Amino acid sequence: MREGSLEIRVGVVVPMVEEALTLFEMADFPCRRRMGIWEVHERAETCGQAAGGTGSGDQESAVYGLGGYISNDGEIPGSVTVGVTISGTGLVACAAATERLIAEWEPDIVALVGCAGAVAPHLLPGDVVVAKSLAYYSSFQTLPDGSLNLDFPAIRFRTNYRLNESRTGYHQSSVRKRVRYLEATPELVEAALQAGQRCESRFANWPGAADWPVPFGRPKCVAATVGSADQINSDPRVLERLRKEYGIDVEECEGVAVAQVASMHGKPFVVIRGISDNELINPAYGEYLRTGKGDLGWVEVESTRNAWLVFLDMVQRLADNFR
Repeated sequence: MREGSLEIRVGVVVPMVEEALTLFEMADFPCRRRMGIWEVHERAETCGQAAGGTGSGDQESAVYGLGGYISNDGEIPGSVTVGVTISGTGLVACAAATERLIAEWEPDIVALVGCAGAVAPHLLPGDVVVAKSLAYYSSFQTLPDGSLNLDFPAIRFRTNYRLNESRTGYHQSSVRKRVRYLEATPELVEAALQAGQRCESRFANWPGAADWPVPFGRPKCVAATVGSADQINSDPRVLERLRKEYGIDVEECEGVAVAQVASMHGKPFVVIRGISDNELINPAYGEYLRTGKGDLGWVEVESTRNAWLVFLDMVQRLADNFR
C-alpha cells in the first residue's frame, strides 16, 4: 500500500495472451501503459462500488467486480487496483516480467493466474488449484548411485543484491536463502480457497463440448503443491517420478519464477491455476489434444475462466483479509 494512500495494488502476471483474454472478457480494463517491453492493463475501483463486468444485473456486476473496501476506522473509502501484465511463457520470461512489474508498478501483492496440467489423480479438468507451495523440479543434483539430491542446488536467492562498502561481499542486510519449496502467503492462500468455495456453484460444467471425453464430475477448488520447469511431460513414468520425488500435484512452466521474484522483494504472492488436463489418470486427454481432435484454445479458456472467477472473488474481499 502506497504511503498516504488507502489503495491496495495487486500485480498479476499472466503467461499467455489467451489466458488474459478470458479475463478481459469478464471485466473491463480501461487503462494500459507501457512497462519496457511489456504492458500493464489496469482496473481501479473505489471500494464499495460495483464493477461493470459482463452481466446486466447487479448480481453479475458484483461477481465480476474488483471492488472491496478499505477504510480508516470506517471513515475513508479506499480502492483496489489490479494491474495485469502478459509475461510470455517460461521461467525466464515470467521472472523478468515479474521483476519489472514490481520495480515499476509497485504492487502490494503479486499473483499469477492461468491454466496448468495436473499430475495428481484427484485433480481433473476444470478444477482450480491454489498453490500452497511451489517447487522448481528441474533443480537437483544427480548422485553416483542414480538417486537425486533435491536440496542442491535447490531454489537459491537473496533478499538484497547490493554489495558492502569494500565490494568484497554482499551487504550485511542481504539474507541468503536455499529452499526446496517456496511457500505461498498463507493469508492469500486461505483467501483464494474461501473464494473458491463461494465460486464452485458458478464453475462451468466442464468439459462442455459434445465430443470431449466424458467428464469426471463438477469442478472444485483445492490447495495443491505446484511444480515448475521449462518442461512439458507426457510420459506417465516421468509424471510418477515427479510426484514421488517432489510431491507435486500440478506441473507448469512459470509459477516458481513469480514466487521467487516476489520472495526476493518480500512481496506477498499467490498462484491460481485452472486445470486443463490430467494425463496421469487419463492419457486420452493429452492424446485428444495432440492428434488435433480437440480445440486446445477452448480447453484453456474453460479451465482459465474458473481460475479467474476465484481470483476476482478473492480480490473483492482483500480488504477483509489485510486490514
